[in-house]
Amino acid sequence: MKKNTLFHINLFVLIGVNFSFAQYENKTIEISSSILPIVEIPKKFINQKLNNKTMKTVEQFMSNAKFNIGFYNVEDIIQIPGTNWIVGGGITCYGPNFWDKVITTGYWHLFDAEKETGFRVDSSSIKIAAEEDRFPLTTPPTWSAFSPHGFDFHNQIETTIEVYVASHASASGESREAVEVFRIDYSEEIPTFTWIGGIDVAEDFWPDAVALLPDGGVVATSTGNPLMPQEESMKLALKGAPIGNTRVWYKSNGWQDIEGSENISTPNGIVISEDGQQIYVAASTGFSVVKIDRTESPVKVTSMDLGGIPDNLRWSADGKSILAGIHVVDEPLDFAKQQEVAAAYGGNQMTAFKVTRIDPETLELTEVMPAAVYGVLGAGTSAIEVGNRIWVGSTKSDRVGIFDLK
Repeated sequence: MKKNTLFHINLFVLIGVNFSFAQYENKTIEISSSILPIVEIPKKFINQKLNNKTMKTVEQFMSNAKFNIGFYNVEDIIQIPGTNWIVGGGITCYGPNFWDKVITTGYWHLFDAEKETGFRVDSSSIKIAAEEDRFPLTTPPTWSAFSPHGFDFHNQIETTIEVYVASHASASGESREAVEVFRIDYSEEIPTFTWIGGIDVAEDFWPDAVALLPDGGVVATSTGNPLMPQEESMKLALKGAPIGNTRVWYKSNGWQDIEGSENISTPNGIVISEDGQQIYVAASTGFSVVKIDRTESPVKVTSMDLGGIPDNLRWSADGKSILAGIHVVDEPLDFAKQQEVAAAYGGNQMTAFKVTRIDPETLELTEVMPAAVYGVLGAGTSAIEVGNRIWVGSTKSDRVGIFDLK
């Protein structure tokens, strides 16, 4: 690993909290006076290609923060276009050869963007209507081991939209590694989920995130190879060497590698431009975002150092920029160690994160949220803009954070 690819922080937590329980019945708390992490950022980070002129401080973000509590491991989060509904995942495990020993069942979550409240979707309420002409898997996953991870929307028609999500098998082998497909109907007061099919993956593929091409091609990332010995995987990752895969699926020819993705180190979050010609992949152990321009032949690949371990990527509300959730630790192994402790003993993962805005054309960076643990919300993975607020989900936390964006 290149030492200078990660900036270093000194994190101090000031104790002294005054919580105002404004909406306890909805498992929501507002912070009037807060736990305020102070982050010391060295000059080499400040001198990166960043626009920090208008970035708010941690204290400013915490001054009107709200936390929806009781929503576990909402690792990815997206708003349904044109609605007040926000969909969140609920991952139970974190990667090949590593399993959460506390939470063994994940759930879909729904949030009301206007009320800033939410609820867990009972998997037993999910209807089954397999579309055998579209998908190879025609029986649903085992709900007791369901683990909705990274996802994307597709095919929005009137008051329905499809969601494609990476999901995983349990430590005991229940359920499966696959991309599961649901249709959400939001025509009534409360949206409903219907499982309509699934796409199985190869044994060397651990699906992490999903994005859809305009023609229906399903693009998914795999952060590693489950068939590779863990020690070998770790060595490759720590060197920033190619590991994992980014593949696209069509029913006609199955999964194929995406041209230009061959050298990505731990592909994680992914988004695709509206025309399908630009693919953006978070290279977690490459500490960068990788842009694959498919308008040229061969494809053109460029990247930008993000100063941390990027996780999920999400389009901004206006579709003109990309928001990246980025883990900030001294060393990548520090994140893994904290993750293991949190999984083994419960509780939130207290590692700092930041949110960075990426220009999709130039890859120019603008900091949105500085690196910190916000209250007890750490390990932030996914951030979306909702009006003048920013919502943040986490890979290992009991809450979703909501902050003033401006």
